[in-house]
Amino acid sequence: MERISMEKKMSTPSDLYPRVHAHVQEMMEKIAAPAQGAIRHPYLTITTSNYYKGLLFCWDNYFSALRFAADGVSCHLRNFLDNMHEYQRSDGFIPNAILADGGPGYFEPDFLCQPFLAQAAAQLLEVSGDLEAAAKDFGWIRRFVDYWLKSRTAPFGLCRWDGPAYYSGIDNEILASILHPSSIIAPDVNAYLYAELRALAFIAERINEDSAAEELRQRADELRESINRHLWSDEIGAFGAYNTSRGSVHISFGSKNQRKGFGAFAYLSSSALPVLYTGAATQEHGETMCRQYVIAPEHFRSPFGIRSLSRSSEYCNYAVLGNPGRFDEYSRQCNSNWQGPVWIPLGWMAFHGLLKYGMRDEAASLSLDIMKSICNCLDIMGSLPENVDGDSGKPLYASHYASWNLMGDLMERYIHSGLGHAPQIQF
Repeated sequence: MERISMEKKMSTPSDLYPRVHAHVQEMMEKIAAPAQGAIRHPYLTITTSNYYKGLLFCWDNYFSALRFAADGVSCHLRNFLDNMHEYQRSDGFIPNAILADGGPGYFEPDFLCQPFLAQAAAQLLEVSGDLEAAAKDFGWIRRFVDYWLKSRTAPFGLCRWDGPAYYSGIDNEILASILHPSSIIAPDVNAYLYAELRALAFIAERINEDSAAEELRQRADELRESINRHLWSDEIGAFGAYNTSRGSVHISFGSKNQRKGFGAFAYLSSSALPVLYTGAATQEHGETMCRQYVIAPEHFRSPFGIRSLSRSSEYCNYAVLGNPGRFDEYSRQCNSNWQGPVWIPLGWMAFHGLLKYGMRDEAASLSLDIMKSICNCLDIMGSLPENVDGDSGKPLYASHYASWNLMGDLMERYIHSGLGHAPQIQF
């Protein structure tokens, strides 16, 4: 009922954008925080309330800082990189999260920073034009990316998260919650690493490190080829995680992938969407997955954005609290749910995938529905949650949530250029 009422009142971008933009701007004014304890440089808080207080978490801060950069404010990307660099070891390892009063290892000592740092540095260079700073960043970020490629190796030249499902940020990603995470080669981490290599190559070229740029692009091309060869299912027509125990991409419940019957789409997870977002998919694979699954209401496309698990999966649910993975800590049952609910970062990634693979109208429709969802949440609770029910739009976990929700108004800039700068995402 809430969705029907909302659509009757607001049905065009011109109706919705001013309200969404105003709320995003309001959140942006509230989340800038000074250096605090173990967080040694200014940072962006995840919410405007006490949820996740005093916490710098890699991909939350990355997306928040990127939203500021879209308005020409580059200092938050700079601070994000400086905070991460503070705790880099000599071998290149950087921890993923820093708690102000708990330090960088309060989650787990081996929780490796998610691969967004080269992208952040390339986007910082794009906004600031500071070649001197980019040259200083290049060495330590390349060591970080090299550490990823060397320490988290998997078959076929691919990489794995090599830890609990929440290492990916998708706290209870379905296949890594059912099977041991060490046996899973997820598509998202390899797509992010592809983007990292491309971003490093962009920086190298700008600072006249031509041989390094050529080497990095070659490594990116090799990774892209392996992603499309080994993480694509011809039977389903989608990207998925490779199960090393089974020896194939694992999307269907049974021993082989199939499009019909029980469990056909059991593990069709949003962890595949970054392959589209980063452009790692070939044109054929990208178009196929976008048309058959991303925009399909029986799979990822919700009236409120993009679901975190196919609607046709038997595991799809909209519980407020997600269950921990089978091999995860029992105490993590209180963490947020990525087995069905709609999340704005998934909408952001799907939006760019649709643009990249030739579906501009569908991308515009998705942006509009995300803005409708934001307004619906503002009507119901006066702020934004982490996620919403994919069928009703009901807000679920964590009020006053900022983080990647700041992207809620930014997608419109790629559709309507008069609204403001749309940052380059891939390089």
